[in-house]
Amino acid sequence: MVTCKYILFSDLKEAHPEVELVCVFQPIDKKFAFRSDFDYVKSHFPNAQILEIHVSAIVYGEMRISEPLIAAFQDTRSHLRIATFKYDFLEENAYDKGLEIANYLSDEKYSFGLVFSYLNAYNTSLILSALNDQHIELPLCGGLAHEAGNTSEISYLNGEELHNHIHFLLFETPRISLRSTFSQGYEPFGPVFQITRAYEDQILEIENSLAGDFIRDLFKKSTYFEMEDFLSQMCIEIQQEDKFYCSSFLEFNTETMGFSIAGEINTGDTFRFCKGNMIEIMEQARSTLLTFAKNFERDVQTIVAFSDENRLNQFNALTVEESKSVSENTLVFYMNGQIHQNRQQLYQLEKNGILFTKLIRDVQ
Repeated sequence: MVTCKYILFSDLKEAHPEVELVCVFQPIDKKFAFRSDFDYVKSHFPNAQILEIHVSAIVYGEMRISEPLIAAFQDTRSHLRIATFKYDFLEENAYDKGLEIANYLSDEKYSFGLVFSYLNAYNTSLILSALNDQHIELPLCGGLAHEAGNTSEISYLNGEELHNHIHFLLFETPRISLRSTFSQGYEPFGPVFQITRAYEDQILEIENSLAGDFIRDLFKKSTYFEMEDFLSQMCIEIQQEDKFYCSSFLEFNTETMGFSIAGEINTGDTFRFCKGNMIEIMEQARSTLLTFAKNFERDVQTIVAFSDENRLNQFNALTVEESKSVSENTLVFYMNGQIHQNRQQLYQLEKNGILFTKLIRDVQ
């Protein structure tokens, strides 16, 4: 039996020697001196491994909190594992690192995992591509904790400072499972364009022009930085044969003048640009949350949502009655991207939207 209890940092009062794993979720808008506070946390959880994760913001129940939130897991020695992998971008290839991780995750004893990446969007996307190519079907969800120039690439495990790591919290018992759904709220606009050169997850040419130049001229942006910032709020709807799917822009590559996206792209695919429909985003967030709450199985105990920080006001706009209906079971992390599986069971990293996840059966 795996149990999880949420405790605000300011509410730490007594020792919990029965707890075996602690995740400290730290909002980046109010950093605290973890080196000195680690001893304080450890004194309350003397037998626990302690992993600190940075997030953009946290909503717990109905409130946005500005202090660390502690998730304390009990009875985890036989059911829960932390797997952490360091990526050295100067010495290693991110795809090869993904193959190493895929080999580790291929163990059939794992039933699902939460993942927190401190790598940038491009390298995280390559790792997910490797997992897809190795047909790893382990249900995963989580977020991108790092974004260059925005949040720290530093995490902490048992007080040790770690740089450029990706962490997996892996559940081993088949009596615990995870279900997720992704809400985006975008609508296509403008003409259809053809991708005339692509490689893996990168759009290199559009209509026989370099992708960066084509998009900059199309939207009349004066600099590539301005263009990249503009696209971070948009998506594209891609058509591959008779299938459509919406994908986020991840990063602009100044060397190739191309863009990486959340998912693979092929030469010859067509697409349309998508913009956020505020009403649609609001309605999707509201209906998705309420559907998840109302469709609780008896043994569902927790809903966790991963969202971009720019969705914070939209989520808070849920009515008081709606919020109260799930307040005791809802925890929202605002990060710089959401890692999830799409309907084809492929891992993707999205930069816009809200990922709703519920833990069912053995988790309390």
